[in-house]
Amino acid sequence: MLPNDFDKWTYAKRARFGATLKGKAKELTTHAPPAIPEVKTAEGFSELLPAPSTNVSKHYHEHLAGLHSAASSDDLKILVEEVRSASLFHKKLAVGVVAAKLKNDSELAELIRTVVPAVRLKLLHACIESRRVAVLEEVLPKLQESYGLEYVAGIVHGCSSAVVPFHNFWSFNTLC
Repeated sequence: MLPNDFDKWTYAKRARFGATLKGKAKELTTHAPPAIPEVKTAEGFSELLPAPSTNVSKHYHEHLAGLHSAASSDDLKILVEEVRSASLFHKKLAVGVVAAKLKNDSELAELIRTVVPAVRLKLLHACIESRRVAVLEEVLPKLQESYGLEYVAGIVHGCSSAVVPFHNFWSFNTLC
């Protein structure tokens, strides 16, 4: 499905190609677990992990093309699944597109509350970049309750001025 020299293309060229594959995002981003061949050493032992022939994952390029296809066709279901998944593939791309294109603020706020902490931080910063003030203000009280003021102080600059005076950050000794 992908050209043979796809791995040598620039990122921008891959993104343009992925955008032309509208409707094929699901089949490009889902793969069966790889079969691990049993490799025997000269001594007759089995290697647990055979030596890799490349430092790039087997489906790296297909996955990238599929995510670009989903982003260009506004298929946010695949991108939300990618944000929730444990996979480390192209998390920055999926998070940025979801934060910018997901229209329902409450769905995005719920996604921020339910993902793992590393992805949560990426989502919060993507919301700041795409100026999703309503989402940030919706999750701010819950994040303050769960993680404290130090955590909230890192994202308060993305909120409106109506919310910021409510949180008196400078009265706490740990922040001064």
